[in-house]
Amino acid sequence: MPLAALAGETVYAGAGNPRTAEWTDLARLLFQGRDIALAPAAPPALGDEEFQRIMAGMRCPVLAVVDFPLLPGTVLRPLVDPVPLSPVSLVWRKGLIHPALADLRRAAAELACAEGWLGAPGEGWLPAVDHVVMASP
Repeated sequence: MPLAALAGETVYAGAGNPRTAEWTDLARLLFQGRDIALAPAAPPALGDEEFQRIMAGMRCPVLAVVDFPLLPGTVLRPLVDPVPLSPVSLVWRKGLIHPALADLRRAAAELACAEGWLGAPGEGWLPAVDHVVMASP
């Protein structure tokens, strides 16, 4: 679904949930200047059924990750034009020596290669601040 198709809509993106504050901020930046409103906070949901009930009451689309579980009565549509991207980094404290760190780094590199994580689509969108961070050495 082209992002422009959401113009005039109010979209839920986890507002009010402290565990998804970064996701909500990403949505706020993505919607900026596109006539897409960010839905207000929803009550916390415990489990898929309660989330589904709350979202049915709000009656608005939900911005979700690509592998969001398909819930009964819902339809998943990937966003395109642009494709929103969310960079993820592996970080650790300087000087940390842990026997599993090398294995973790190796596994992350293998998954990144196998899943194509490092190849952004040409029509991808990142917030300006992420462009700056990703360009840093």
